[in-house]
Amino acid sequence: MMMFGKKRSTALFAPFSSVTRSLRKARMSLKTLSEMKASDIMCIAPPYVSENSKVENALNNMSKTGNNFAVVIEGRDNIVGIITAHSIFKAIICKANLYK
Repeated sequence: MMMFGKKRSTALFAPFSSVTRSLRKARMSLKTLSEMKASDIMCIAPPYVSENSKVENALNNMSKTGNNFAVVIEGRDNIVGIITAHSIFKAIICKANLYK
């Protein structure tokens, strides 16, 4: 698989394949999914971290809340992005130079 102009292992995308398998096992119809609202499945109080926080803080917040993401904020209420378990995993793989 090509990613960012380099050949990559599909192992980086393993978290997404497990979601796909779970949806197939649930045998939920597309009609059911199309009738759901975002508010039906949203996270009311998502975990968050300051943009200057260490990644470890994001992981701790994600672990405490059982989520695989954290909202990144600047100041008190300005959302600047999200950090996901997948993006952390990718950063570790790249930092370790496992894929050149």
